[in-house]
Amino acid sequence: MTSSPSRWARWAAYGVPLAILPSTLYRFTLVPDDATIGEKIYIPGLSIVSFAFALLAVGLVRPWGETVPDWVPFAGGRTLAVRTVVVPAAVVSAALTLAFTYGLLNHFFGFVEPGAAPVLIGEERPDDVTDLGVAGGAAYLPVVAWGPLLAVATYAYHRRRTSVERAPVPA
Repeated sequence: MTSSPSRWARWAAYGVPLAILPSTLYRFTLVPDDATIGEKIYIPGLSIVSFAFALLAVGLVRPWGETVPDWVPFAGGRTLAVRTVVVPAAVVSAALTLAFTYGLLNHFFGFVEPGAAPVLIGEERPDDVTDLGVAGGAAYLPVVAWGPLLAVATYAYHRRRTSVERAPVPA
């Protein structure tokens, strides 16, 4: 049995879905009235899937992140290997941090011209306002914290699960 997660690890893990929540809710307002059936499925679906993935960060500080719940067929009750959790979480954390940093920096400084490479925010870079507007910008800004918060929670999970209590050395 491992020790309980530290307070800062719990804050980081629960902060991930909280950082995603504003953009998730805002995205539901982006479905246009004349949207195709694909858009009506894709836009809310993106919100639901991204929030579901963000909720997985909570597993880094909860028991179900260490042992598969008993109700899961064929795997219930098995202890998860640390590497099985840490490697994907670390890769996703790095990818999210790099992608959102690239998107944010490119949006404000325009390193890449539209069409030359992925812009990530809007089709073109307007000079004075964003395509999302103030409400959209406020909703999407916390998403930038997703990668770093996941990295902190992953580090704490790894440290907690791999720490070995050492017996005192006899004199």
